[in-house]
Amino acid sequence: MKNATLQALPIRADGELCVCRRPLVEMLCARIQEQDQIIASQQKRIEELERRLGMNSGNSSLPPSSDRPGQQPVSTAKPKSKRKRGGQAGHVKRTCDLIPTEACDRVVHRPETCSDCGAR
Repeated sequence: MKNATLQALPIRADGELCVCRRPLVEMLCARIQEQDQIIASQQKRIEELERRLGMNSGNSSLPPSSDRPGQQPVSTAKPKSKRKRGGQAGHVKRTCDLIPTEACDRVVHRPETCSDCGAR
């Protein structure tokens, strides 16, 4: 009954629904239950899609290339330190000492200027 309009349902004096309207009410109750199930399944789907929409490379195992265009990059910035980068004042400097020329197997000699163009 697509075009059926709901009107005041005739109720008998004993509180029961009139027999002529009972099939309509049962059909409408069944339809409401069906729609409730559809709404519940769609609500679950919406929640799943919203959860997936919120995923990025920062909160999932997705690679950064899968992030949407225009999306803010995931920053893993550490709190800024007051110290400068590199070795701090007072630390022990560790370097490799040069081997003396006498201990080397070969010595590479390079010309001071290029023989073709004269560049240094």
